[in-house]
Amino acid sequence: MNLPCHVLGPIQIVICDDHQIVIDGLKLILEQFDDICVKSSFTHAQELNSYLKQESADVLLLDINMPDLDGISAAKVLAQDHPDLKIIFLSMINQLDMIGVLQQTSAKAYLLKNASPDELYLAIYKVYNGGMYFDDRVIELDPEPPIQTRPKPKITKRERDVLRLIVAEHTAPEIAKLLYISTGTVETHRRNLMSKLCVKNTAGLVRECLTHGLLDV
Repeated sequence: MNLPCHVLGPIQIVICDDHQIVIDGLKLILEQFDDICVKSSFTHAQELNSYLKQESADVLLLDINMPDLDGISAAKVLAQDHPDLKIIFLSMINQLDMIGVLQQTSAKAYLLKNASPDELYLAIYKVYNGGMYFDDRVIELDPEPPIQTRPKPKITKRERDVLRLIVAEHTAPEIAKLLYISTGTVETHRRNLMSKLCVKNTAGLVRECLTHGLLDV
């Protein structure tokens, strides 16, 4: 879905988020800035990748949790194919250690989805001009105690499949349907993952899997 540009030479923006309501909200925010143009938007990372093979863009607003390819993996692919594309990660995960994880990718900014219009505008301009930007609410968090160096947790292929879908924000019934297993089996895998990764909830699973690169296989 392409939108007309109303000024000459605006910053060309592409949005990728699996929730259309988020895309629509971002478009409404960005419409107020004459020097920014939303060229296109997508709800799947694969569609985005296909589009960028034919079209160019300056800045990508990318959701971390996508249904077909998580944002971390998508950013790594895009960095190889489109090295000039500036990536801003969008997320609801407000945890300091996410910054270190994201700095390992080509992403130039980390922004919470409830950021103000001015903050979104500032982030776009900073990355467009070669800088980096991280949401103040994340930076101001007190650092957690250093994590002792430990071996990468060993998980099975099926546990990795379940973990990938958990990171993509699928519910247990949705995961069961996608993997052709029972909901009870999904919950068993979830409990095993939490035990292996020493976490108490889904947010902990997401944090630990990104920290250890458990989906980079």
